[in-house]
Amino acid sequence: MADVDFHRYCQEALDAHHWQALVDPEYRWGHRLAHYLLIRATKPGFVVEAGVRHGFGAAMILRVLERDAFLWRLFPGYRGEVVRGDSEQVLAQLEHKIDLFLHETTTDPGHVARQLAALQPHLTARSIIAAPWHLQTFLDYAESQGLAVITHHLTPFDHWLSGTNMMFLFRQKSAQQMLGEAA
Repeated sequence: MADVDFHRYCQEALDAHHWQALVDPEYRWGHRLAHYLLIRATKPGFVVEAGVRHGFGAAMILRVLERDAFLWRLFPGYRGEVVRGDSEQVLAQLEHKIDLFLHETTTDPGHVARQLAALQPHLTARSIIAAPWHLQTFLDYAESQGLAVITHHLTPFDHWLSGTNMMFLFRQKSAQQMLGEAA
């Protein structure tokens, strides 16, 4: 990806990280490349990432939204906000509809189920839920809500991590609906 300034920013942040032993020595997009492509393709109006951790995902989200002109038409001067707290509580208090939800928190089934319950009132017909791992809780939720599921196995090149199975949940339009919109 030819975004030298962003890559430099992330590398400098890694080099200065106080937990140097817990982060890769070189910044890599990893599964966030899928998020980048998803945001560029779908142009969501409102994105939520739960599980900010080091902030690289949040920085990437803001960067890709910043690069697309649609952001400035919809939200002139908007830069985003990082809200710290329990994701279930933050979602419950949210006043926005969410077009893209990036689940980056724990894999605990109870937490995931509560997080999805808190997310439910904020979803729209075009909402997408993305997770960096394949969990039965997501499959059960997708089935209960009539959502389609796509999975993708990500295998990093020359890296200690063996890979992950990403999941994407979304409402699939019927062929009849899509034909009606095209007319």
